[in-house]
Amino acid sequence: MEYSQIVGRTILKDEEGRDIIDATGLPIVPAGVVPFGTGVHRWTGGLINNFRYKSFNLNVLVDGKFGGSIYSQTIMTWNTEACLTDRY
Repeated sequence: MEYSQIVGRTILKDEEGRDIIDATGLPIVPAGVVPFGTGVHRWTGGLINNFRYKSFNLNVLVDGKFGGSIYSQTIMTWNTEACLTDRY
């Protein structure tokens, strides 16, 4: 497994994509974990510049990281609320 790998457990699904539920009413979860993504960015870059005129000095920094995977509880909550209430 790679460094900074994001892993988790999945729920077993049937042929139609529905969760498989056991006799207690809980979904069946396999014992192992599966990779969901990585926290390491594939590309990182930046640009810095300094503008100076007489006694005025302006420093500018632009920095970017692209390609990593994250989990956002905020986005998950918004998506769940939108599906349940059709407000959004």
